[in-house]
Amino acid sequence: MSDHVEAVQSSEPEAVGRMYDAFLETATAEMPRRPVKHEGRDLIQIGDVERAAKIWEFQTNNEAGYQGTCVLASISQLTRLYGHSEHRENDVVKWAIKEKLCDPPSGNPPNYEWAGGTNGLQAQEIVNRLLKLPARPEHTNSVEQIAERFEGGNGVILFLSGKALWEPNNLTPEDLKVTHAVSVVAVGRDEKTGNLDGFWINDTGHSDPAIGKTRFISAEDMKTIGLVKQGGYMLTIDFPSRPAPSPGV
Repeated sequence: MSDHVEAVQSSEPEAVGRMYDAFLETATAEMPRRPVKHEGRDLIQIGDVERAAKIWEFQTNNEAGYQGTCVLASISQLTRLYGHSEHRENDVVKWAIKEKLCDPPSGNPPNYEWAGGTNGLQAQEIVNRLLKLPARPEHTNSVEQIAERFEGGNGVILFLSGKALWEPNNLTPEDLKVTHAVSVVAVGRDEKTGNLDGFWINDTGHSDPAIGKTRFISAEDMKTIGLVKQGGYMLTIDFPSRPAPSPGV
């Protein structure tokens, strides 16, 4: 994960502006919705968790041997989830390396652990240029804003604290910084009140599918994990529509 996560305008504003115009003309904000029982609570689940589980893969699935590819893997999986791309992680990584839009290995001999790290601006450029989709980095201080972006028909990649996600006990201020990214695949709201209950995420950074695949994070926990209290950060991808996904995943 690259450290720099500022939100600025794309390097191709006119082309992206045209993509936004097309999005506004064809956007469909409808998301799959169904009632679910989660930990004894009656929720409305907004999003396709079943398909997201089929899409999930552990990052590092690339020929370059890059291991810090959480953003690149999330871009691949999120756009494939909604039928907007057939690019696998390896395709995105190769393109990002060629265009110098991710971190190379460091040291001698080279260390590949953080290779492939990508900041918000680089991720925006990858989505704009490789996938031909509008995207924008955004700061947020509200879990409700994150949910509303997703429910409005957008792909959402959250930049967050990997330490808080995986080892939430005894966190120090130093732990609460951006070191990882995940994709939001569903939102849960109370069936009666509509209050935000939590999020289902795909986390490519954990090799155990039981932990990485369609994991539920409560709205309260997301305030810490997503660094919302400090000022969270996300990449929003605008999907012009939600086409029927291809038979293969």
